[in-house]
Amino acid sequence: MGENGGAGTKGGFPGKNLRLMAFFLLPLLAAGAFFIMENVRREEERLKSELLRTAELMAQSLDAGSMDAFSGTAGDVHLLDYRQLKDHLQTLRQFFPSFRFLYLMGKTEEGQVFFHVDSEEEQSKDYSAPGQVYEEAPPVLFRVFRYGRAETAGPYADRWGEWVSAFVPLGTGKGSGFPVVFGLDMDAAAWKKSVRQAGIFPLAAMLLLCLLVLAGGVFLDWRAGLPHERRRRFRAAEAVIVVLAGTVITSASFVTSRRWAGDERDVLFSRLADGYTAPILEELNDIRNIRLEALASFFEGSETVDYGEFLEFAKFLSRDSVVQSWEWVSAVPVSERKAFEERIRSEGLPGFAVWPLGGEDGHIPGENRDIHYVVTYVTPREGNETALGYDMGTEPVRRKSIEEAARTGLMVGSDPVELVQETEGEKGILAIRPVFFPEGGRMQGFALAGIRLRDLLERSARFAEDRERPSAVVGLYLLRPGKPAELLADSWSGHAARGEEDCLRNPGTVIFPLLIFGKTLLIAAHEGPAFEELYPGGTGWGVLLAGLFLTAAMAVLTAVLAGRGEELELLVGERTGSLRKSESLLRKTQEIARLGSWELELATMRLTWSDEVYVLFGLPGGETIPTYDAFLEAVHPDDRERVDAAYRLSLTRNDDGYEIEHRIVKRDTGEVLFVQERCAHFRDESGKIVRSVGMVHDITERKRFELSLVEAKEELAGSNLSLGRALLRAQEMADKAEAANTAKSQFLANVSHEIRTPLNGVIGMSVLLRDTPLNREQQEYADIIRSSGESLLALINDILDFSKMEAGKLELLEEDFDFRKFMDEMLSLGALRASAKGLGFSGSVGLSVPDRVRGDRRRIGQILTNLLDNAVKFTEKGRIRVTVREEKRTGHSGELTLRFAVADTGIGVPEFASERLFTKFTQLDPSSTRKYGGTGLGLAISRELAELMGGTAGAVSPSGLPGGGPGAEFWFTVKVLEASSPAGGKEDGVPFARKKGSAAEGLKNLRILAVEDNAVNRRVITAMLRGAGVSADTAESGREALEALEKNRYDAVLLDVQMPEMDGMETVRRIRRVEKEREMPRVPVIAMTAHAMAGDRERCLDAGMDEYLAKPVERERLFEILCRLVRGGKAAETCLDKQVLSGPPAVFGAERLLDNLAGDAEAAGEVLKEFLREIPAELAGIEACAAAGDRAGVSGHAHSLKGAAAGIGGDALRSAAFEIEQASRQGDGDSVLSLLPGLRRQFDLLEKAIKTYLGEEE
Repeated sequence: MGENGGAGTKGGFPGKNLRLMAFFLLPLLAAGAFFIMENVRREEERLKSELLRTAELMAQSLDAGSMDAFSGTAGDVHLLDYRQLKDHLQTLRQFFPSFRFLYLMGKTEEGQVFFHVDSEEEQSKDYSAPGQVYEEAPPVLFRVFRYGRAETAGPYADRWGEWVSAFVPLGTGKGSGFPVVFGLDMDAAAWKKSVRQAGIFPLAAMLLLCLLVLAGGVFLDWRAGLPHERRRRFRAAEAVIVVLAGTVITSASFVTSRRWAGDERDVLFSRLADGYTAPILEELNDIRNIRLEALASFFEGSETVDYGEFLEFAKFLSRDSVVQSWEWVSAVPVSERKAFEERIRSEGLPGFAVWPLGGEDGHIPGENRDIHYVVTYVTPREGNETALGYDMGTEPVRRKSIEEAARTGLMVGSDPVELVQETEGEKGILAIRPVFFPEGGRMQGFALAGIRLRDLLERSARFAEDRERPSAVVGLYLLRPGKPAELLADSWSGHAARGEEDCLRNPGTVIFPLLIFGKTLLIAAHEGPAFEELYPGGTGWGVLLAGLFLTAAMAVLTAVLAGRGEELELLVGERTGSLRKSESLLRKTQEIARLGSWELELATMRLTWSDEVYVLFGLPGGETIPTYDAFLEAVHPDDRERVDAAYRLSLTRNDDGYEIEHRIVKRDTGEVLFVQERCAHFRDESGKIVRSVGMVHDITERKRFELSLVEAKEELAGSNLSLGRALLRAQEMADKAEAANTAKSQFLANVSHEIRTPLNGVIGMSVLLRDTPLNREQQEYADIIRSSGESLLALINDILDFSKMEAGKLELLEEDFDFRKFMDEMLSLGALRASAKGLGFSGSVGLSVPDRVRGDRRRIGQILTNLLDNAVKFTEKGRIRVTVREEKRTGHSGELTLRFAVADTGIGVPEFASERLFTKFTQLDPSSTRKYGGTGLGLAISRELAELMGGTAGAVSPSGLPGGGPGAEFWFTVKVLEASSPAGGKEDGVPFARKKGSAAEGLKNLRILAVEDNAVNRRVITAMLRGAGVSADTAESGREALEALEKNRYDAVLLDVQMPEMDGMETVRRIRRVEKEREMPRVPVIAMTAHAMAGDRERCLDAGMDEYLAKPVERERLFEILCRLVRGGKAAETCLDKQVLSGPPAVFGAERLLDNLAGDAEAAGEVLKEFLREIPAELAGIEACAAAGDRAGVSGHAHSLKGAAAGIGGDALRSAAFEIEQASRQGDGDSVLSLLPGLRRQFDLLEKAIKTYLGEEE
């Protein structure tokens, strides 16, 4: 288009708002991706930190020195320290189910990593025995061994699965000389799930925000396309979008900040918990490793220790209140009890006695044991006096711990007990260290510390700061296999979760595992009220409030800006709309007026055209650059110089413009147009022409009108003269046409009459000949002559009637006749023909119809016979009904109108075609000629005969009769007179028969190749040929035919069209290709097929066939074609094999078979026997394929059966097979199944007829 073409339309998709939103999506997606990765990174760091922290706390609970006796071999499982350590790991594994494996590992001097002990049972498939090499050890583990620094690893995979692990070094064992590392495994699937969950929320927030942005862009573009009034309803859309987006961002920030703050809060409390629990751990380690061990060593290093020596040594032990008492428990045999009591009393403990000896208060009687475990010395004595002399073996818990220590030789802690000297009901534990005599290893006694657990927890100096509102609450728990954690003591009785195991799994709780005195203890630090006040959990509200405030401010600002933008857009839109309207109006005006405009800037020679200029010049708007040369090129060559001179002259003379008429040539069509061009020049301030503006107006119609006026004046006079001459000539031509038509009809009538006379002689002589003594073959020839003559006579009669009617010479022969007798004869004839086809038949004559009438009996019978024949021909099943009634009676003259109607259940007649059927040479469907025969004259003659007799004829469909198809009712009316005299007369009907050519002669010594896949058909063809002295070879397929032609030379080939594997079409193409390649003479090929449809002959000839034969093959027709193609004889006219039958197909016609076999009864018998052997397989094939739904198989077998039946004269079976073949080709499976019983019935009838025939021949 030109530069002043219309602007682009508003809106479109995607619109500017959506494009703007999409532009913001890029930074939004980048920020969202960073947000997601940051959350995932923080979650990974948190998980690894927690895993490493837990592993370090567990590692702190282990004493590397206890592994001095380990050898790193399978023998370590028998060590008591190994068993104690394994029980501890299993107990921790039970309490921490999120961790899969806990284990200790070592490293050999060769650098191999191996297992010391793990948390698995020995029977477990995942158990690792001491000394087992860890072949899949990750590189991180080697770094931990090398640098002694705790690290995490993973996710990584080994033979046990995929893990995330923490490795913590414990130091170097004194005896083994190799380092020890504690390992803790977490299932990688749980790890990944937690990491994924950390990214789900930010991902959902980002997707929601992106969806909101895109939806907002789409909505804003949709709103932009609305009228202004409707758009104002959604003026707050931008603000709503901002509010929604801000809410999503604020919510995501709020949730994330709370989680990050929670993580930082957990880190702070973990550090606080370290400060609270460190004094407790130091105190327990001091009791175990120093003071209790020192007390035991004191007794081990002295042969005897008295009470005074004990008190002197124990002074350094009793410096705090955590230990209720330090005791020495002597192992006293029962037999030495009294002497032992005397010795202790002598040491300054008067009244000392072992108690209890009996079974008081549930204690175990001391006399029933071998040894008493007696508290002998105790310090401080004050408050612990009651413990002296107490036999610890009498109480089950204490006795169990004493005996375990004696058995293992290890320091043992008791289960929680109430100390004998306790008065406040607080629980404690007894730390027991066995002491043996140096000589012989005999038990000497036990060093014992009674630890007050509540005092232990209060030992931390930090608790003194605020006992009422502590920053942390510490609890001490005992873990035992298969049992829940048992609270032994806590530091603050006001703790909300006191005594509940669930509080150990709270997010804010820090757990410190501890293996001491052979027991697995947990020190749990819970958040105290002071910490919760200082670091409240509900943080992040400031972020939420700030985000909502910013969102509200942005929404208000957006609403204000959007409102102003809408006003500005409305103003711009109004002005733009007005401008576009003006441009559109101008463009439409130029289009209607066929007027284009142009503008030329002389300084730059820049030329601009309007749209209509491009249209007038026939130039593409988007491709052609408007220039002055392009304009001159569009001008007609004869006018180009004149136009250019006019423009340049106006510039030279400094005129105001110019006007000129000239021609242009449209480039796209070559059409020449007349245009009027006007130009106006514009000047600058100095008067110089700087710009030219012009218009081009299409005046072609005006010019043509002016020229036409001149021509019209010149032609008007001549036209008037010619008109008179034309009228005279037209009248002469009309007269000649009428005379020619009359002469034609007269000639046709005369010729038909001349033909009929000798034809009647032929028919008569054939009847006389039939009555003379003839053999079977001669009788058949006579029947054929008569049948053919009668068919030809009927056709000639129709033509003669038609010609007489056209010539106006058809006369009616009116006579009196017995109408009811006449109708009896007609109804009997109709019933006979209907029953022959298996159809029902009924007829009735109205009671008001007189017995005798006067009229043309022959013409009435002719019409009625034609309608009956049509009804039988076009009805496959059902019935036919004939009715005659009085339709009208005129006064007392005796004239009445009779209405004859023939109704059937046949194929019916479409409503649009009911009148067309009564037109000369017309049928409902041209294909019906091939299927049913006929010339299309019958109904036309019937109507004209009825009209000659004062009536008419017509048809209605459907007929209304039940059964079969829709059917039709054909009717006619005639006027007759009621008569009293009898009327008679009878004429025989003349059936149609097939026309045959005469047999050819001179075929002896020919060699023919017959290609047919059906064995029966091959037998029939070869018998025909050999009967004429022809040498015949056979082939069953196209492939065999090609092989035979390679080996032998044949005079002709008879080729079946439809065969399996390679059909006849492909076979003849290959024959012709070989002949062409080898330059061989062309062998005549004659097609044989059971398809006799229109177009089949042309397809065969196009494929390379020389002639076409429809099955069943007629001997005379075959010989005639062979004679013409091979011998060069003259043949009769070739045509499709058409056959019109007056009755139903015969079950078996031996005459046809004998005719084709030249009367050879022996050959006929062989053919029939071959038929009975081969055809049952074809029939079974049809039934099997129909059951399997194989349409192609059904069609193939039916086609083969059809050809074979036709060859032997089994027309009924051939017809049934043809119906099934057609139904199968059309995909009508239901019809195939419904037709199968009839096919089987026809075969049974044919088989019976053939066997009867063969019996007669024998």
